Amino acid sequence: MDTWQVIFLGWLEGLTEYLPVSSTGHLLLVERLLGVSSPGRTFEVLIQLGAILALLTVYSAKLLQLARDLPRDPKTQRFVLAVLIAFLPAAVIGAAAHDIIKNVLFESPVIICLSLVIGGIVLLVVDRMNFSLLACPDLLPDVETLASYFPAALAELLDEQAQNENNGTDEESA
Repeated sequence: MDTWQVIFLGWLEGLTEYLPVSSTGHLLLVERLLGVSSPGRTFEVLIQLGAILALLTVYSAKLLQLARDLPRDPKTQRFVLAVLIAFLPAAVIGAAAHDIIKNVLFESPVIICLSLVIGGIVLLVVDRMNFSLLACPDLLPDVETLASYFPAALAELLDEQAQNENNGTDEESA
């Protein structure tokens, strides 16, 4: 990979990380267009790490305030719980479909383009939706009920990971 390509891909990652688009999708697509790749996806991992560290730096004051308020502020607790609930489906699907994501979705420029378009449409639709349920917290399950779902989902993920390792299908044996 040439220096100009690294600089361009770094610029693209930095730009798309702060926009409501898939920075990974754009990075993978432009790499295909430029005809470059890194062994073992090292470049992609490091550039994503840089973007994550930049975001942590930019939002460090807000993150520290959240950490301080979490034990005693119900509003902060609801916010953190909502983030965890929003993250959980992606974590479960990502763990369950790791091989398909890695070997099929990340390798096809057509699928990457379709995913970017579909993801953009979903963002536009969701942005226009009225989430009146969130304005009525009494209609939402309580924290204890929602928290009770996490151990079962985590146990299922760990069990599946152990089965994959026992069957020799984990990433290291590939």
